Amino acid sequence: MSKTARLLLCFFAAILYCNGAPTSFQDEKINHKRTDKRDVHWQYQPTLRDVYETQMLTLDTGREHYSPLTDFSETLVVENLRMDGGKYFHETPYSLVDTRFANEAAFADMDHRRKMLVDVVKAWSDFCMENNLITWMAHGTLLGWFWGQKIFPWDKDLDYQMPLADMIKLSYFNGTKYKHRFLIDVNPHIVNRGHEFNNIIDARFIDTRNGLYADITALSTFYYPNVSCKSVHMYPYNYIFPLHSTTFEGVDVWRPHDSVSILVQEFKEESMQKTLMKFDDYSFEWNDDEKSWKKVHSY
Repeated sequence: MSKTARLLLCFFAAILYCNGAPTSFQDEKINHKRTDKRDVHWQYQPTLRDVYETQMLTLDTGREHYSPLTDFSETLVVENLRMDGGKYFHETPYSLVDTRFANEAAFADMDHRRKMLVDVVKAWSDFCMENNLITWMAHGTLLGWFWGQKIFPWDKDLDYQMPLADMIKLSYFNGTKYKHRFLIDVNPHIVNRGHEFNNIIDARFIDTRNGLYADITALSTFYYPNVSCKSVHMYPYNYIFPLHSTTFEGVDVWRPHDSVSILVQEFKEESMQKTLMKFDDYSFEWNDDEKSWKKVHSY
């Protein structure tokens, strides 16, 4: 390379350095103002993404896991499932309780319902660990983990995802009860991996004592190169893997690799910032000292 070419290369590199490179988190959407690097007093200012990711890493326990994601939809045959038309799972419209097992306990106050959901968290984690199934927190459950590693006090169900291959393994347990209490119910419509509004949920892990449950959806490469479930949720592979080990309600669980991008995609960044929430007939305020949501008003 000639001396002139080297000088031009250094000149353009200096321009890029002064202007700063854009980030992948769309700083302008979260009102992060970049500091001019030409200021001799410039110091690195962390973005909200940096803050969130650092916070999440402090909650991790150090393990990682990769899973291949494939699409079995064209050849998938599950012998112990029978597909009928229409919606497979049915729940009460307000409290989201499986209609087959709903009782008064499921409609109890929020604190009692949350304790019953914790039982589902522990049982699902134990079941998957004992049977070598990979699963991770998703949707509202993942957002609850972000805020305090706990179920939101207003939450009515739980959300998990797993690779389609693990969902097929789960189907071998279809119709059985874990510890004579938690029903594994796999939707026969898992053979269809395209969008299916009435059958987005691939399986449920149901507490038969009260009808509370965890919704479980499988990810595949049906919409390659993205990985997706049967709803509108699609992710790049590296949003999910490698999974990171962490804890939720004191239980060992997995979370997606790029949890920040997933939460922003599904709930917008304000869901990771708002400290006052209104659900049903109550308002809740975040108590940073106790790392929990406190009921502050009822209507």
